[in-house]
Amino acid sequence: MNKNPSVAALLAKIEAFLTQTDSRLSPTGKTFVAFLMPGLPISLQDLEFNLAPNKSNLTRDEAIMMASNYAHLVNRIPDLRSCWSSDGGLLWQEYQTILDQAVLASSEPSPNEINKFENASNFIHQKQEITDLLGTRTTIVDSSFLAAYKQYQQAFMQAESEYHALQQAARNSTDPEAQQKWELNKQFYQRRVETARKKWITKGYK
Repeated sequence: MNKNPSVAALLAKIEAFLTQTDSRLSPTGKTFVAFLMPGLPISLQDLEFNLAPNKSNLTRDEAIMMASNYAHLVNRIPDLRSCWSSDGGLLWQEYQTILDQAVLASSEPSPNEINKFENASNFIHQKQEITDLLGTRTTIVDSSFLAAYKQYQQAFMQAESEYHALQQAARNSTDPEAQQKWELNKQFYQRRVETARKKWITKGYK
């Protein structure tokens, strides 16, 4: 076993990444890591066509050629195996088939559909008359329901963002005191997120 503290810390972080769960995000206590299969057979240099000319050291023609090669590669439909392969089928061919053979819905909604749409629209928006230098006109504003939804949604997103920021800071820290502080206060921030989520549901019409 390697006794080097840096190696031990790195191995601990790898183990935590692969095995530890967040009880709020994974209520079942299960975790998994997903890998894209198959990966694209490209290197970092193959993407340099997207850099500014002064950073890529490519001529205009070279950049166009690399961009074309990349476009053709991602246009191919992959065969789902452990390594990259393709039978030559192209995404744009499938897209063309959809455009040519699609069965379009009726362009005329039924009275019942119109009624449902108007009810839904009136639920989230309302008309309001305003007067300014341009005169008096009618504008569309958020209804009280939609305003409440946005208010409590924003509160939830702020609480969740704070939780993840503090969690990531603790995981990246090499200070044992900072990590211990996170472990002591983690449940407090989890409750804040859960409280914000419940308010979004009960008061914000989620």
